[in-house]
Amino acid sequence: MSKQDLIELEKAVKYFEKQLIKMYNPKNINEAYFSHLEDFYNGNFDEERFNFFMDKGALGILENLKNSKTFDKIWISLSTAVSELKDENGEPILNDPDNKKVIIINKYGDYQKCVKAATRNSAIIDYINFEINNPGFSIHLSARNLHQRLRAKDFDNDLIKLVITLGFYYEYIFWTNKQFVE
Repeated sequence: MSKQDLIELEKAVKYFEKQLIKMYNPKNINEAYFSHLEDFYNGNFDEERFNFFMDKGALGILENLKNSKTFDKIWISLSTAVSELKDENGEPILNDPDNKKVIIINKYGDYQKCVKAATRNSAIIDYINFEINNPGFSIHLSARNLHQRLRAKDFDNDLIKLVITLGFYYEYIFWTNKQFVE
């Protein structure tokens, strides 16, 4: 990934962390990341959490990621990913039009390659592989798996913070915005 990509990603993480601190005050940032995963898989979505995912500032971050082309190095639409899937007879699997409202990790993107090359954390590598190999599968299941396998101290690692930020904040904001605003 380019230096500009890294700058954009750093802005995304910093913005998310500001939001986490507001949401999970008085927890420290590592505990807040951990609690965010827990709330995600438990389905704790009250009005405050809904507003957390409808945040206009986060939409601006997504727009910056798109404008800088960093977005495409991270995600593709579920529609695009599913269009590549074939059944046992080699026929394309039917694609739901709503799949354009969901983004998943781009299996050809630089992001997943960089993450896999930069970490030895098996939970993170397994998460990336699972998301790539099971497009559109439950994000809540992935949150549960990571919550069970990671500990708050694991969030001392900036790469783990980035993976959680992108996968469990910005991906969901993209979907939430497409579902409820457009």
